[in-house]
Amino acid sequence: MMLWAWFVIVMVLSGCGRIPVATDPDAEVPGGRIAFIGGGDELNFQLYVMWSDGTGLKTVLPDVDPRSDFSGQSWSPDGRQLVFASNLGGNANFDIYTMDLDGGQLTRIVGDSGGDFAPSWSPTGQRVAFQAKRSVATGWDIYVVNVDGTNEKNITQSAEDEEVVSWSPDGTQLVCQVREVGGTSIYVMDDDGQNRSLLVAGGGRVAHETPVWSPDGRRIAFASNLHQAPLGVNEIAAAEFEIYTVAANGSDLRRITYLSDSLHAARWPTWDPTGKTLAFELSEVSPITVQTYWYIATVNHDGSNFKKVSMPRQGRVPRWAPQ
Repeated sequence: MMLWAWFVIVMVLSGCGRIPVATDPDAEVPGGRIAFIGGGDELNFQLYVMWSDGTGLKTVLPDVDPRSDFSGQSWSPDGRQLVFASNLGGNANFDIYTMDLDGGQLTRIVGDSGGDFAPSWSPTGQRVAFQAKRSVATGWDIYVVNVDGTNEKNITQSAEDEEVVSWSPDGTQLVCQVREVGGTSIYVMDDDGQNRSLLVAGGGRVAHETPVWSPDGRRIAFASNLHQAPLGVNEIAAAEFEIYTVAANGSDLRRITYLSDSLHAARWPTWDPTGKTLAFELSEVSPITVQTYWYIATVNHDGSNFKKVSMPRQGRVPRWAPQ
């Protein structure tokens, strides 16, 4: 599924009513905070923060225009701010914003008519990488901009679609997914777009998506349907994504989860600050109603101790705070 189509789905899928707010959202829990997109009222999604065990749930922007939607978020290195994509006010275009965790100091740092998504805050705190489609010829490209909105640059400018970018812990490299003919691959590049190299090759019906670096820089987690059997003639089936990790040099590919089938998919991994645990988005299709529900789940980096986080349904795109 094209990423643009995914964003459309996020905007039109309905949540399961209002998500309740915990009475003491600041009661700190070991493991830190996770920011995620959750089901809001009617057709809208909202940006939430909770502790990693599902407690302390609160809305980041409680007074936001109800017509607004959100798509993608990333923490500042000190864990005090978020950068995210939104169409605040309900307009058709998504821009990039930064904001204090308490909802203060909301600042639009990127705004244009092409649509801006999936921001990632650099480890130095000085820059933000994101994807945007400003040209039909180049499609989706990776851009980098200063956190104050200055010095925006397109660092890819290719005919392929580069999407969902993540910084290396030292801030010198970027990893992203690239949609190529027949599949989606993962590439690593310098922070200026130079020296791009293939990390994990897709192809055929294989898609590797949503890569993110581990805190120590040694591994990259991503979602993939590599394990899924090839489709038969005229057969159409949804990609059954699982969570994988790979060494930063492209070796030692490991499958972490064994959850997916025709009713489940694991996507959008994120590392905890220790690098020992991964959180991810888990979707489940009800075999009775054929309705899809989303949860946040966690698993150890070796695949052990899988569990759903105790929380309302419709939790999507988790992002673990760095500290």
